[in-house]
Amino acid sequence: MIRFGLILPHAGTMSDPDTLIELATRAERNGFYAVVESSDHVIVPRKINATYPYSDTGRYTDFPEDLEQLTTLSFLASKTDKIRLVTGIMVLPYRNPIYAAKALATIDHLSKGRLIVGVGVGWLKEEFDVLRLQFEERGAMADECIRSFIELWTDENPRFKGKYYEFSDVVFSPKVVQKPHPPIWIGGESKLAIDRAARLGDGWLPLRGNPKHPLEIADQLKARVTTLKDSARKHKRSPDEIEVGYLSPTYEQGSSAEGTLFVGDARKIAGDISKLEKLGVSFLGLDFTRGTLTETLELIDEFTTQVLPFLF
Repeated sequence: MIRFGLILPHAGTMSDPDTLIELATRAERNGFYAVVESSDHVIVPRKINATYPYSDTGRYTDFPEDLEQLTTLSFLASKTDKIRLVTGIMVLPYRNPIYAAKALATIDHLSKGRLIVGVGVGWLKEEFDVLRLQFEERGAMADECIRSFIELWTDENPRFKGKYYEFSDVVFSPKVVQKPHPPIWIGGESKLAIDRAARLGDGWLPLRGNPKHPLEIADQLKARVTTLKDSARKHKRSPDEIEVGYLSPTYEQGSSAEGTLFVGDARKIAGDISKLEKLGVSFLGLDFTRGTLTETLELIDEFTTQVLPFLF
């Protein structure tokens, strides 16, 4: 059965603490599986020449500000009881993996095992430059981060030696609540990202809206799911071990738009969800954010009362 996530606002007036609490608790009351903290930037340079992957023009179109992702999820863990908390997507090279593993383990501990770790390699070269990180080596660094997390979370005497990170003869505590560890879902739409999910991930969590690697219609996603399964077999893993998620910043109830996912009346949107479920998607994150909290809550309630009855 497909599960639903609420993509949270990460900047602007909709990211004040009371609004985030109201959104997370409403999602929990309405039976959502998770909330997704959707962006991860430490510092945004004033001049950006890098190509933004989720824009037709390549220009960065999002807010030049972000709440710190792990702090936000820790805050929301204290305000909720059941709903899962997803980093969607945490840029791995931005944080030392020992520190990041500690922060993530703390969230899992304090939330009583509700963390899902969505990770990626990042795209903003200028941000890497400010942080004194090698942009061209971000993929290899990300792989070592993931392996470091798993070692620290699962081994009583953790040790790791790689090109970028190394540790041994240390105590890491507390361990994570979830066993063997919180699910690690790999973000990104490229073949390299899909292969990373097949090699190292418990799931693949792409974001709709990348014109270079489009996932705008069900057939495009179907082709990528096939690639994921083939890659899992190549790495001697069962494809069934790897969950498939999907994040969509586009959601609009109104007149039906044939072929455009999650735009249309309630029956049409429910049909879109059914298509994805048949492709093997087990988690769907949707962005209901509008200009005000009232509008956003109304849309969440409409989804719950009008769309979901067509599915269950």
